[in-house]
Amino acid sequence: MPRPPKITDEMLREIEELAADGTTIPSIEALIGVSDGLLRHYWAKGSNQKGIGLKVFHALKKGYARFEQTCLQIIWAAAYGHKHPQGEYQPQWTAAMRMLEARFPEWARIEKTMQIEPVNIVISKKLLPKNEDND
Repeated sequence: MPRPPKITDEMLREIEELAADGTTIPSIEALIGVSDGLLRHYWAKGSNQKGIGLKVFHALKKGYARFEQTCLQIIWAAAYGHKHPQGEYQPQWTAAMRMLEARFPEWARIEKTMQIEPVNIVISKKLLPKNEDND
């Protein structure tokens, strides 16, 4: 008789839901009561496995995709603006910039490459009012 699977269908649903909330794999392992490293092992092997390992991988992948979508919806709402009591929408450019940086990493470097050169301001003594200190 084959050994019963360590992960049940109910556990697969719970794995997906916890991943959809953004829970880390080690925390999911603790919450569903499987040995440390089991889910990480299935996750690391990816889609190059069969049976329960592949099911666990897909449950985690689907859950994390749902988590990503939730986060993106929140960021999009912030980027496009929220309604103020005055009735106007106020877009948040910082949320839009973070999305741009996350999707296109080359945008993250712009901030670091843009440097403002120091400006030397010279004030001629001729323009200052005459007093004992600046003679």
